[in-house]
Amino acid sequence: MFNCLRMYSLMLLTVMSMSAFAELPKGLRPIGEARLSFLWYDVYQARLFNLQGQFDGLKAPLVLQIIYRREISNQVLIEQTANQLANKVSEQEMQPWLADLAALWPDIRTDDQLTFHMRSSDSGDFYFNGQLLGNVEHPGFARAFINIWLADDGRYSRMAKQLRGEPDS
Repeated sequence: MFNCLRMYSLMLLTVMSMSAFAELPKGLRPIGEARLSFLWYDVYQARLFNLQGQFDGLKAPLVLQIIYRREISNQVLIEQTANQLANKVSEQEMQPWLADLAALWPDIRTDDQLTFHMRSSDSGDFYFNGQLLGNVEHPGFARAFINIWLADDGRYSRMAKQLRGEPDS
């Protein structure tokens, strides 16, 4: 009986510490906002947050929220992420990242939110409609992932500037 109670207490402490670990930071302030559209339809709206409300590089905590305006399958999300990362990291480095993402990400429906909380350059938590999906932790993962949206040399440099709160030029 004592061992059972002890085991239950240990499990409860583990769950409580995991939920405390997996919370978005309090006091987040918006930095910038951008919308990705093709022709006449919106794909998603993205927002970037940190504690200062001003972009200060890729310093954690940094939170990227994406609100999808159309349905997108898990498979398409993974393929698009792989395409965006292809010129930035090696295939060998990327494969474990994509495997973790494929296990975490659901299919997306219109108005679903996928949020990424960059905890460090290596680690980040994903939330789906406000609920924790899980953590991905690999060397360089979080920095490379969030740079899909924030890097000047990315596919959508104008959107990156908007997210970073920079004026359009």
